[in-house]
Amino acid sequence: MKILTTSQMSHVEQASAKMGISVSELMENAGKAVAEEVRRILGTVDEQHILILIGPGNNGGDGLVAARHLHDWGAKVSVCFCSQRPSDDKNLKLVQKRDITCVDATQDESLDRLDELLVSTNVVIDALFGTGKRRPLHGTFREAIERVRKAKEGNPGLRIIALDLPSGLDADRGTVDPACINADNTITLGFPKPSLFNSSGAERAGRISVVDIGIPEHLTEQTTANELMTDEWVRSVLPERPLGANKGSF
Repeated sequence: MKILTTSQMSHVEQASAKMGISVSELMENAGKAVAEEVRRILGTVDEQHILILIGPGNNGGDGLVAARHLHDWGAKVSVCFCSQRPSDDKNLKLVQKRDITCVDATQDESLDRLDELLVSTNVVIDALFGTGKRRPLHGTFREAIERVRKAKEGNPGLRIIALDLPSGLDADRGTVDPACINADNTITLGFPKPSLFNSSGAERAGRISVVDIGIPEHLTEQTTANELMTDEWVRSVLPERPLGANKGSF
């Protein structure tokens, strides 16, 4: 499996679009895949209190899709908007049609509401920023992460799951914002990102899983990139050996 930089990921997404796979389809695939991986990590999402931090752009859109699926599977979902979403956002409207608590953290009083939600939350999903974030975390984003950090200090059992990357971690360079969230798990989309495998990035990302979002893998064949050795790859290159084999058998 290729480890793709931000520009390489953008290239394969554009190539996917030329094949008829739209951005909205990739977003739906990504959000559902994240929800499925969250369910796998937790064992069940039924009655789990899950708070999703929603940012701008595609990462926030993926988070809204995940919120919808997790709610439909029985989780008690809340979403905290740390920036405004477009009024015509289809995934926003689908969330608003459901019994999902929505908090606008851009309003000062809503940050107190975020604290209240964190008291009963089992899982926080960080869907603030993905590969497109290069500027320092500031304002509402920084404050929301700080409040999650304090909640984790008071409740070490609170699980933090990052969507694609922990917010504040640069995808390519591996630089870490001082406010970068510390995740227990990172669910990265499509292909792993370089920063997840350097020391500072790995420390912030926790346990990493890669989910398929529908980008055909053959689109990366001509891409010059490092390879991640997966269990599947190792099994494919190691020959089957008899159970009774020893070093003299080969």
